[in-house]
Order: sequence, then C-alpha cells, then structure tokens
Amino acid sequence: MNENPDAPVGRFALQSPRLLTATPRAILNMGPQALLDGIRMSEGRTITAVARVRGPNACDGVSNMELCAAFGADIVALGLYDPHNPYFPGLPNKVQLEPDDTILAQVQADLGRGWTLREIRELVGRPIAAALYGTETSFPDQMEASFVKAVATVENARLLADQGADIIQVMDWLAEPDVLADRIRDIKREVGDHAIVAFARPNGWGLFGSFAPREAITPTEIATLARAGTQIIEIPAVGTLPGTTPELVGSWVSAIHEAGSLSNLWIASSQEGADTDTIRAIAWGSKQAGADIITISDVGLTESVPDPENILALSIAIRGRRHTYRRMAFSTHR
Repeated sequence: MNENPDAPVGRFALQSPRLLTATPRAILNMGPQALLDGIRMSEGRTITAVARVRGPNACDGVSNMELCAAFGADIVALGLYDPHNPYFPGLPNKVQLEPDDTILAQVQADLGRGWTLREIRELVGRPIAAALYGTETSFPDQMEASFVKAVATVENARLLADQGADIIQVMDWLAEPDVLADRIRDIKREVGDHAIVAFARPNGWGLFGSFAPREAITPTEIATLARAGTQIIEIPAVGTLPGTTPELVGSWVSAIHEAGSLSNLWIASSQEGADTDTIRAIAWGSKQAGADIITISDVGLTESVPDPENILALSIAIRGRRHTYRRMAFSTHR
C-alpha cells in the first residue's frame, strides 16, 4: 500500500510533492526549486491571492493574508509591501504605537506593526510573494509615489529574500527589455537559490489605449526575461483586458513555456470584485490557455483584497471541491 499519495511510483516518480496536495508544513519546507516543481506538477491548479498591506483589512479582527489563505489560496502575495517599513493591518501590534497608529486603530483595527515576513509566512501556512516595482526611471506619471519605496533594486531584493519572501516579483510596464533583463539578472545573481524571481506585467496602468494589446508583451521579450533568470512570467488572464483572447494569451503562455519558465495569469483589472460567473469564465479560459498559476489580485471593493467568495469560485472552477476544501481545511500545524 502506498501510504504517501504525493509520492508517485514507477516512471512517474518525482522528487517533490505537488503543491496541490501538499500540507502547509510541507509547502513551507520547500525551497525555491521544489516550489517551482510543485507548481508545475499541479497542472494548472495553483492559485495566488493578493492581500494588499497598504489598505484596510476587509474583515474586522483578521488580516487580509489570513482571509486569502482561508478561502483557498496556495500562495499569498503581499501588495505594496514595503520591506523598509513592514506592517500588516488586521493583526495586533507588537510594538509601541505611534500617535497616528492610535488614530487609525480607533477607525478600524491595529496596523500589525512588529511582525516579520517570516512570522506572516508561518501564520498563514503559505509561501509569500512580494513585489518590487519598476526601475528607477520606468514609472508612469500616474503611478503613485509610494511605489518608489519598493523599487526593484538589488538591495531591496536582497532585503526581501533575507526577510523570508519565497517569490520576488518585479513589476514593470515601461522599461526597455534589455534594461529590465539586466536588472532581473542582477537580482537573480544576488538572491541566488534563496527565492524565486518572477516578472509581472498583469495590467496596463492605462497604457493599453496607446498600443495594441498583443504588444503588451512579446515572445522576444519573454525569451529575453527568461534568459535573464526569470522563473515565473506573469501576464493578463484571458478576458481581463481588451483583446486578451484565449488565442493571444495562449500564444504568450506557449512562449513562456518554450523559454523554460512558468506562467502566471492575473485577474488584475478590478474583476476581482465581479460576480462568480465572470470569475469562472476567466478561470476556464485561462486554464485552457495553459496557465500554471492563476492570480486573483487585490481589488474587491477597496484596493485591499479580492472578494473572498471569488477566491473560492476560482478555486472550485480550476480544481474542484475536493482540492479546494482540502486546501481550506488543512491546519497550519500539518
């Protein structure tokens, strides 16, 4: 009798368990390569949910990270996390409050100051992704100045890796591909095997009116980014932006796979707060396009966390109730 269902036998035997069925303890013990293998072996059934820390917690008394994990996310991504000033709304403060913190606590809840990224990782029992934004010269005019605090520098990437981030996402819209590839190459060289390096271009920041959607990312750029060390490439999900047809997104995914990277398709155009039928339709189209991961971003009603029921609907759509309920029910002690 095979007592470990995550350990295939014969010619299908592999070194790592599938992320799909792994317990929280097993997932947190995965190194970057094992995590990549676990995602690949899950055959398009991996979900990331984004919990923005620069925003209110959606449910009083609990953090957005915990909410994402509870409704079925395999990976929790922290939106607008500042490695130089960590805070996690919805968690109790561990340090003495500043006057402004006290005022905010009266409005809604504690800011969760004094927690570390590694403690958050243990708390939710999920790998943690954190984003760095652009290069020093690649910010659109409308991008808020606060993004600059988490610019994609080698120093900030090292800080995230040291703090315990499993995935470092470099998000960029305007940098030239060669400039961006050089930056990713430097970041990958710095963090080495301590973290996965991803590149994200999930939406257009209003830029899609100035060029055709198929120009958002090209097979040539995908190949350049992969050669630079990008292990996951993140692009718009099917139907989330004008012109993102299954055929177009599928061509991007094929280029990503041919380059040796994993694909992550993002719902990041406020459809995170749409009805569940819309989420299911995006999920079906994105899985057909070949997505390895589907991310549901952080805009439910406010820019803080997706509608939790939409995380659930996305999960059931791409992997059924069996795998969804298991992920939701697993104790973080297992």
